Amino acid sequence: MRAINVIAFILSAASFAGPAMPAEYKDSDWNTTLVNTCRLPCSTETSSTRPASVQWQDTAQGKALAISLAPGDVGGCQSDTSPRDGALYWERAELTNPIVMEHGSRTLISFAMTFDRGFAGKRETFFQIHGWSPDCASAPLAMLSFDWRSLQVRVLKPSSPEFGKQDAHGDLQQVLKDKPRLSDLTRRVNVYVQFDRSGTGATLTVILNGKPLVQNEPVYMQACAQPRFKVGIYRPGGINPGLSRLLLDKLQVTGANEPTCAPGISLDELEAHISELPPMPTH
Repeated sequence: MRAINVIAFILSAASFAGPAMPAEYKDSDWNTTLVNTCRLPCSTETSSTRPASVQWQDTAQGKALAISLAPGDVGGCQSDTSPRDGALYWERAELTNPIVMEHGSRTLISFAMTFDRGFAGKRETFFQIHGWSPDCASAPLAMLSFDWRSLQVRVLKPSSPEFGKQDAHGDLQQVLKDKPRLSDLTRRVNVYVQFDRSGTGATLTVILNGKPLVQNEPVYMQACAQPRFKVGIYRPGGINPGLSRLLLDKLQVTGANEPTCAPGISLDELEAHISELPPMPTH
């Protein structure tokens, strides 16, 4: 049944974004795949300063997936051409994991990310968990981004329901008290994100380079939401000053939705690590 749901999501997303079937991306040290469910702005590299939106690259640590976004790279999702939140359009080079993080699961997503260039502008998101599906106009549930080089973690919180609707859409709120600067991080960052739906609600934990930034933060979800994670670059258009580029490596997903996983940190190891840490300050 899960395989059928994944195929249905890919087909519906492809028809939403355009007629072309989405490409799949997977490396030998990944245990899951990513797909481009919306058209990418630049399909081929035209110069050293104008790389393709997504392409494989050899690095000192092995092969990595390079994702680039230049000014004016309007995203291929339908919403990207709609003015909102102070931007006339939205720039996007982003890939989606098609597996739903279902109710009852605790999913750990881990990856290495190198912020190779840019991320000096406004709300440049590099990771998000989104609840959208063809049957649910959910808001993003969580977003990791840089805002003028300061890290932000924004999480969906309850809001008042819109007129005539049972479910509230929710409001994204910044939950980090201390926001690391891009210059304070190592060039290659190890990211661990746990999305926990094993209880009655959902919570988010975020760890960067072994340091917990968010622990068991409650996440609001509409009843219809189908949470999947997305990796890449997404930002308001016409605002950010230049090309931003990141390298993605060692993508692993562990949890109820993945029957197999490559060696790496487990959920038990992550929870043991968190339990030994002092409590985080309230915010």
